[in-house]
Amino acid sequence: MSSASSAPREDSPRHPVRLVLGAWEEALAALPGDRSGQVGAGQDALLLWSALHGIVTIAMALPYEVDRRGLIQRADDMLDRIVAG
Repeated sequence: MSSASSAPREDSPRHPVRLVLGAWEEALAALPGDRSGQVGAGQDALLLWSALHGIVTIAMALPYEVDRRGLIQRADDMLDRIVAG
């Protein structure tokens, strides 16, 4: 577990975090089909990021070897749910 940094945060549109989030937003916005029931590509991108981060963080924190196929399957399942709505 880490603590929050007290250093000033860079609020640049070219910051790598914003670039990654923007790429996910674009990818989700480009999905075919009716996504009118979704909260929006921006919120879905944040959900995607949070969920993927959580899956990896939990796997890294476990005191035993993680089944890589199971880890990939959880990530795929989560992506399918976000894409399907």
